[in-house]
Amino acid sequence: MSNTITVISKPGCHLCETLVPELEDIAKKNSATLEKVNLLEHPELQAKYAELIPVVLVDGIEVGHLVVAREQVESALVPITGAKSAAFFDLDNTVIRGSSLWHLGRGLVKHKFITAETVRQFFWKQFKFVTIGKEHIGDMDFIRRQSLKIIAGREVRELETKGALIAREMLVPKVFRQSLELAKAHLEKGDDVWIVTASPRRLAMLLSRELGFTGAIGSEAEIVGGKYTGEMIGNVMHGAEKAVAIRQLSERRGYDLTQCTAYSDSANDLPLLQAVGTAVVINGDRKLRAHARKAGWAIKDFRRSRHARKYGISTLSLGLVPIFNKLFRRNR
Repeated sequence: MSNTITVISKPGCHLCETLVPELEDIAKKNSATLEKVNLLEHPELQAKYAELIPVVLVDGIEVGHLVVAREQVESALVPITGAKSAAFFDLDNTVIRGSSLWHLGRGLVKHKFITAETVRQFFWKQFKFVTIGKEHIGDMDFIRRQSLKIIAGREVRELETKGALIAREMLVPKVFRQSLELAKAHLEKGDDVWIVTASPRRLAMLLSRELGFTGAIGSEAEIVGGKYTGEMIGNVMHGAEKAVAIRQLSERRGYDLTQCTAYSDSANDLPLLQAVGTAVVINGDRKLRAHARKAGWAIKDFRRSRHARKYGISTLSLGLVPIFNKLFRRNR
């Protein structure tokens, strides 16, 4: 079994003719399979992609269209291990403490990619996430839209380089030790381990590599000509989208979902948890914990300040404001 790179093109497409040899070289060097699809032979693809060709997918997930950079394709490739089961970990508040986008923003400020004032706008949304311990779909959409605007027009290569540093400096220290131990136990028994998140797939992939996981599934930011456009490809990887994604991944890689395990903190991930044979709640919100008790799922809590969050929100909020201001004043 190998990764499959799919290129959707049509005769007479100059961009396609330029891209295909590059994809052939990538496939050869990475022991991947290159699949060429003629757009004109598939009416459903014509309706979806129209003037966007060439379109490139890796293992069924779109990674770019029109002008596709080599690094876009190579970064989407993941090793095929032959494992028959996998563990799927939600990212925010499950693998790491808090929001990955928030930590990304702090890292981008540190490395002079964006200003502290830009990140400041995320504060109250992130504060709600951390103190209440649950995701709000409206907040997720707000953060996603704002984060995409931040990177619009920036080079993919530039952000990839900074992203690797940020994953190491900002995300790894926020990893729950117990969650990492659970993931390593799966790897030791031969399971694949995937991060499944609404955050950008590229960011999750960088963290996945740092932690030694198999790969990551996440939301896809649109890239044209090697630059981010500020738009998204498809839907945010949230709620039911996660269940769809792991089913598609399992079909491609031969996983038996009844033998797989999923971990999450949010009731929004019930479709993900219900799609596998074993569901485990980590740092769960109230709704998810209630559902887990009825379903007989394991419940784990790795947070040190659960009760402080539950009963001390007002006092904590007053104390965090000056801390937040001081933290980002250093990076102006």
